[in-house]
Amino acid sequence: MRLRGERRSRDVVRDTAEVEETAGLAVLARLGLGAAHTMNNAFTTILGEVSLLKEHRKDDPLVSDACAVLLGEIERCTRLTRSFQARRQPSQSGSTDVDLVRVVCELGPLLDETLGRHHRLEVRAPDDFLPVAADARRIELLVLCLVQYAADHSGGGSRVVLAVEEEPVEEAVALRLFVTSDDLPEYAVSAFLDPEQAPDGTTRACLEAVASVVSDCGGSRAAAATAPDGWAALIHLPRSA
Repeated sequence: MRLRGERRSRDVVRDTAEVEETAGLAVLARLGLGAAHTMNNAFTTILGEVSLLKEHRKDDPLVSDACAVLLGEIERCTRLTRSFQARRQPSQSGSTDVDLVRVVCELGPLLDETLGRHHRLEVRAPDDFLPVAADARRIELLVLCLVQYAADHSGGGSRVVLAVEEEPVEEAVALRLFVTSDDLPEYAVSAFLDPEQAPDGTTRACLEAVASVVSDCGGSRAAAATAPDGWAALIHLPRSA
């Protein structure tokens, strides 16, 4: 009987790892497509401005404006590329103290650039160090999956707010998500709380990854529709001593 129990335990661990690997690959693919789309738009802008330079004299005041646009787009592409390359090699695995503020603030710019023009990500975080006892790689996966799911269940021109807060009474760190949505927010909430209701395997894997990371950290999840149009999610993670 002991051998059977050990075999079942190993199966559970393997299934969890497979779910998180699937979710991670799905998110990276989404980020890669978003990054490519962003850079394509940026370089299209650059080419347009170069054509403008050719049509005007060097002393034309438009030249300086065009150069400013060029520099801004190039800087944006460089920043985005470096951020994406950094995510190709996630933080080292292993249970340790992970500063949730740092993780969210570092992922914020990458996510904001790759969510598309119809979404705007706003990150709210204190200057404090808010550590949670978890694997850094899994916390990054949690944040990536959470924001991508929010973007998939929000309306056009919507705002996604991701906030990190300390809750001293509960000795926990709260990860709050606020989403404006015109696309059945009640459905977004029900699928978030029960991944089996997700519309496809990729979304289900992402939501299952969120649930498994939170559960393994000893945390909790909650979600609800908000008035007039939107939904919110709350994740509590125990704070490290």
